[in-house]
Amino acid sequence: MRNLNDRETSFNGQALTYDANGNLTSDGTNTYTWNARNQLAQISQGGAVQLSFSYDAFGRRTSKTVQGTATQFLYDGMNAVQETQGGTINPILIGLEHVVIRF
Repeated sequence: MRNLNDRETSFNGQALTYDANGNLTSDGTNTYTWNARNQLAQISQGGAVQLSFSYDAFGRRTSKTVQGTATQFLYDGMNAVQETQGGTINPILIGLEHVVIRF
């Protein structure tokens, strides 16, 4: 079923709710929090944060934390070229328009 803004109002019997900007805020299981730029900031379940994201002034995701494990991202322009997790550095090799391989 859809509302007047053509958004789904339920999925698998769970009510879906949205904020004034049209961002999904709840799916019946998870709660979604968005920043002022409408970027996903965190996902919570049962009141506990499961995932969180940080962004820079260019809108690039600079870090994510999944159940306490943090990953930072390094960029060359708008392209992510490296991610670091727990001291382990993983280069991201890119092709013309897509990520080709990540080590």
